[in-house]
Amino acid sequence: MRTTYEDNDNLIIALAIAVARDDVSGNRERSLALLCKPFATRIVQNAEHENSNTDEKILMSIRNDLRSIEMIFGKMPRSEKAEDENTPHPLEPIFAELWPVIKVLFQKYSTFHRILYRLCKIIKKTMRAIGVKFKIYVIEYFELVYELFKIYPMSELLYTIETSASVFGKMPEMIQPLTQIYNVISEATLTNLNENKLEDQNQFLEDFFGILFRYVKYIPSVILSSRTLEINLQVTEKAIGLEQPNVEKTLFLFLEYFMKLCSYNPSTDVEKVSFWEGV
Repeated sequence: MRTTYEDNDNLIIALAIAVARDDVSGNRERSLALLCKPFATRIVQNAEHENSNTDEKILMSIRNDLRSIEMIFGKMPRSEKAEDENTPHPLEPIFAELWPVIKVLFQKYSTFHRILYRLCKIIKKTMRAIGVKFKIYVIEYFELVYELFKIYPMSELLYTIETSASVFGKMPEMIQPLTQIYNVISEATLTNLNENKLEDQNQFLEDFFGILFRYVKYIPSVILSSRTLEINLQVTEKAIGLEQPNVEKTLFLFLEYFMKLCSYNPSTDVEKVSFWEGV
């Protein structure tokens, strides 16, 4: 009997759900490693092939195997407390083994959108699952984003930064790297929008305003003190009136929070300051 992609997907998802529900100590980690291993092994073998940048079958195989890993990661439970750095998560050892491979893939396939898309999905789902324990990878990941985004601005990269603002926004030691990546993305975004038709940037703009919304919600001090505040207001001005519902939604969420943030006097409105720093 011939199987389809849908059959394979359903099998992978079913196995991932079974692994996620196994609460016996050690079992989940071992089962997760076994489930991911064939896909990870094939990715490494394909990436090392001499034609790995040109052979469409190899590129498709890498993308599909990344997609399988992404589906598995997406079924893993999130940390009960995202800010908990001490409680182990079953994804941690698996991602630790995959991280060197992921870095190589980001660099090697920096112009292959379909592969980058899957890599970004894995980063996002890992970040959401293990919470602040992803901190040990953030600086290296941001360095990859610095280089990639200036060459190839992608909405997929944007939503990983949006997630990082949610996960790490309350950690004082993370404010500097979050500010740096915010500035790099803001400057590259204005350049991108000036060089391309605004109407062709719907997904990009939706994710960009998603970042601004997350930053103004979780780390408003970065929004107000950043050197790119004026740049982002220029981007906002360009997007107002663009008749795209998803863009309008994230744009006006950002503006609503931003206007509220600007409406208080920090020297007198102590309750409001406390509210915004604690959201």
